[in-house]
Amino acid sequence: MKFVDGLAGVCVPDEMRMPTVTQDHRIDINGWHEGNALFTPIKTELAKIEKVGVEEYIKGYFYNKSAFILPIENANPTEEEKRKGDGAETLWEIYLKDKIGRIMTVLDVGCGRGQAGIWFGTAGKEYIGIDIALVNIGFCIAMLPCLKYLKPDCVIPRFLQMLGEDLKFENDNFDIVFSSHSLEHMHDLNKAFSEQVRVGKSVCGIVARPTEGELGEHMWQIGADMLIEKLELFGNKRVQVCEKEIIFWGEK
Repeated sequence: MKFVDGLAGVCVPDEMRMPTVTQDHRIDINGWHEGNALFTPIKTELAKIEKVGVEEYIKGYFYNKSAFILPIENANPTEEEKRKGDGAETLWEIYLKDKIGRIMTVLDVGCGRGQAGIWFGTAGKEYIGIDIALVNIGFCIAMLPCLKYLKPDCVIPRFLQMLGEDLKFENDNFDIVFSSHSLEHMHDLNKAFSEQVRVGKSVCGIVARPTEGELGEHMWQIGADMLIEKLELFGNKRVQVCEKEIIFWGEK
């Protein structure tokens, strides 16, 4: 493993190294200063990789902290590797673990740092992450060399700047629409959820428990009863309260 000027110099074709990132200039987040800010998380994460080495970095992140990679890569995780009470881990165990083989296309609404792109990409799924701001996806971009190292045939994620309340996709365009800690930040919760239902054949996600939300941080305090109501039209559905989060899923 070689590093050149602080960057991970792995043998990955240039066209495969970077994900597709498309900005919508109609969504103005104080201009495109995000382009410069994008490099901060990239440099930070690459510095970590350079310091500990790619093998140690992969072991530390993918197997101990990423709920989706862990079950796919390690069918028998140790007690130390499990994250009990974690919403993503629970969602995997009760829903995605059995469904992952039938999923081909994934939309992540409010993708944030883009880590779900790593999770689903290593599982060979076509992933699109959307967010109102793309500054944080530098985290995912920095980890792509590790992603290719772990799974050379993985699918590289794509990212689009887009509002969660106005998804630019056709009806039932995705096998599953995933969201993690994004619904509570939507300005129009009803519109955002209905859009996810419209473009996805199924939906699943994680929200913070109302007791964990702070005024000024979350637009909505989403409880289990509210999610049950939102999933009313789904024939196959479930809502489960975890230690700090609530998970949900529904299938048409």
